[in-house]
Amino acid sequence: MTTHTETHQLDTELTLRDSSQSPLTLHAVTLTLTKQEDTLIESRLTFQVTPELYQRIDTEALFNL
Repeated sequence: MTTHTETHQLDTELTLRDSSQSPLTLHAVTLTLTKQEDTLIESRLTFQVTPELYQRIDTEALFNL
């Protein structure tokens, strides 16, 4: 099976919302998509956050860091 990976430069602000609808604004850097036989099998979003937001994400276990 053949896999193909594409990386897209985003360089944009992205606002996510947690279950309480509290906004999480982060700087999206890249989106990487991996396809196998034209089927998406993996996606990775690379982003930057402030130390304060990192602490919130870690404390509330919002993402796997």
